[in-house]
Amino acid sequence: MENIMMTTTEYLLYLRARKKQMEDYILECLKNAEGQSMSETEIFTLVEEKFHCELPVDDKDQIILKGILRNLLDWFEVQEVLIPIIIRSESGYQFSGKNNETAA
Repeated sequence: MENIMMTTTEYLLYLRARKKQMEDYILECLKNAEGQSMSETEIFTLVEEKFHCELPVDDKDQIILKGILRNLLDWFEVQEVLIPIIIRSESGYQFSGKNNETAA
């Protein structure tokens, strides 16, 4: 995690510029996870630790980062790279088995 103060616009641009890195990181984390599946909370926590920056506004719920992550997960689902599952009573994702080789 970087300790750089950014405005919300700068943070959004920072995250968008790292979209490919985030995609690769999410897929790598899932590949290494038990059963190649993780809950959304686990995915978010890993992504937050790696890509979060400090904002001068109160964003304790990480709305911007969650929005970017939600878009990436939805895109992976549409591309049939990941399928939604339930893990320990919460939403999660697992590799679909269709595009594992081309995903990372």
